[in-house]
Amino acid sequence: MTVYQKGALIRDTKDNDTPVRLPNEPSGMVMVFNTFDNISYAYVLDSELPLNVGDQLLPPPYL
Repeated sequence: MTVYQKGALIRDTKDNDTPVRLPNEPSGMVMVFNTFDNISYAYVLDSELPLNVGDQLLPPPYL
C-alpha cells in the first residue's frame, strides 16, 4: 500500500487569502501482513517522510 500524507493548507494570495489544500503527498510504502477487527500490522518498506496516525493508505498507482 502507498502511504499518503495530507497536503498542507495554504492561503491563496491571488484570491483574497482563501485557504487552499495542496494535493496529498506520497510518503512511503507499507505491506499489511495481519489484520484483525480493530488493528492491523504492517511492515514499513520505504519511507521518505515520517508516517503519522491519520495518513491515508491506497493501492500503488501502478495497479
